[in-house]
Amino acid sequence: MNPRPYQGNGGTIVGDGGTDGGGDGGPTDDCSACIGSRCSSQVDACNRNAACVQIRSCADFNCAPSDDACVQSFCFPSAPSGQNDYRNLIACNRGAACSTCRTQCQAYVTCTQ
Repeated sequence: MNPRPYQGNGGTIVGDGGTDGGGDGGPTDDCSACIGSRCSSQVDACNRNAACVQIRSCADFNCAPSDDACVQSFCFPSAPSGQNDYRNLIACNRGAACSTCRTQCQAYVTCTQ
């Protein structure tokens, strides 16, 4: 499972969690590749933490794109030890989508900056 690169702080992403390369209406092309290259250490940290992977999976299947309230209320309680890695991943994803990857992600994200 790949991380959801296009969910997190800094913008509203159309399609979620982005970061998984498909199946959820989110970016599957240059946007995901750009974000993945910018957030590789956060992706690795989350992938090494089973609780973070559990949160990502829960968010992918149960929450609307960029619905942080759903993730926090529905997914966080069952995986508290993955929350910090998940937050770091999402913050990086959203930050990259609205900064260094803005051109590649413009079809998928509305940035607030």
